[in-house]
Amino acid sequence: MSAETIIARGAMVYASALGAQTAQALAAIDRLLAMAGTDKSKLLTAKVRLADMSLLETHTAEWREWVQRHKAPLPSVVRADLPRPEMRVEIMVTAIK
Repeated sequence: MSAETIIARGAMVYASALGAQTAQALAAIDRLLAMAGTDKSKLLTAKVRLADMSLLETHTAEWREWVQRHKAPLPSVVRADLPRPEMRVEIMVTAIK
């Protein structure tokens, strides 16, 4: 049995609103999952780092819209100091093929 790991890093234009940043990140995740030959219906884990926990409700609304009817895991959400002040959210997911 073999496993593949895809690690993607790149520059991103950060929107000022958390909802827009979350939507951008989720769109990038969709693209990366497709490149790996999988999709969000096969998510195993989701980890979210928020710069401000008062933004949790906004983030959660975007997450629910994105996963819709898929049996996605509930994300583990923590408050974190992110690398850049304009960053409000960081999302990491694990999926199977």
